Amino acid sequence: MLAPFHAQLQTISVYCLSSLGELDRARAIFELGTGQPLLDMPEVLWKAYIDFEIAEGENDKARELYSRLLDRTTHVKVCGVCDLFPCET
Repeated sequence: MLAPFHAQLQTISVYCLSSLGELDRARAIFELGTGQPLLDMPEVLWKAYIDFEIAEGENDKARELYSRLLDRTTHVKVCGVCDLFPCET
């Protein structure tokens, strides 16, 4: 079982899984992590999840993640990045 409060450990685990082609499992770990109420560095996990989806060519999923993140925060950096996200798929 992954340490639920350690975003960097979860991110490393996801990249190990994705390098093995286990994309569904990688996404499941990201989903578990982003759902945690207490996370040591949530920005690390959210950014890694969004970057992961972009790297996989899943721009629609990345946009959905940005939207979910906006529901959880009003931080200026998050709002600015969402405005810059490419619209093409």
